[in-house]
Amino acid sequence: MADLAARQRRTLSNADRARSRGRTRAAVRLYRRALEHAPTDARVHQKLAPLLAQRRAFDESWQSFQIVCDALVQKGFDDRAAGLLREAVTLLPRKPEAWERLAELETSLGRSVDAHLALMEGRRHFRRRRDRAEARRLLERAVRIDPNHPQSVLDLARLRKQTGDRAGAGHLLEQLIERHPGAAAAGRRALFWVRPGFRTMLGWLRPPGRPAVGEPLARARPTRP
Repeated sequence: MADLAARQRRTLSNADRARSRGRTRAAVRLYRRALEHAPTDARVHQKLAPLLAQRRAFDESWQSFQIVCDALVQKGFDDRAAGLLREAVTLLPRKPEAWERLAELETSLGRSVDAHLALMEGRRHFRRRRDRAEARRLLERAVRIDPNHPQSVLDLARLRKQTGDRAGAGHLLEQLIERHPGAAAAGRRALFWVRPGFRTMLGWLRPPGRPAVGEPLARARPTRP
């Protein structure tokens, strides 16, 4: 047992030395060897995770970051865990799970604004056509946190329409128009793009308070003397 502990200390010492000298490949190999005897050692994973990201082993890097994050949260160090996740999203910007975990932790700390900002920042890394599912996933969370944020809502409505959910996009825009007068014009333009047609156009042009085409006029109620 003592020999094993001594070998583990030598392995970690050699790994740290290789890391400090910029020998990333050797450091990764040695930290992995150390984890064979202590697979959940958060201290080793914290050193290994950034190196794996540098080596483009993104899935393995995220696994290491999660182990460290879980260990910090279990010990009550939520702020440190949030700092770690900010490092993770910097190194792994195309891991939607990392942005979601950061937003979840920020929300639990009562920092909903920071959570929303994290999700919006994450969405910027998913702009290609093939990224639509990931982008929509992040925006759905962002809109749940702040349903009145015009940029989030308009972006999500566009993605919903592009992914075949025209009804969901229209409903989202209708809610934005109703709740956020300052974004009503942009919301109506987007709604016309989602549901082009004469009725939508008239709904965009009609003054507030006037019924849309096809809506019954409200019957005037007799005034009491």
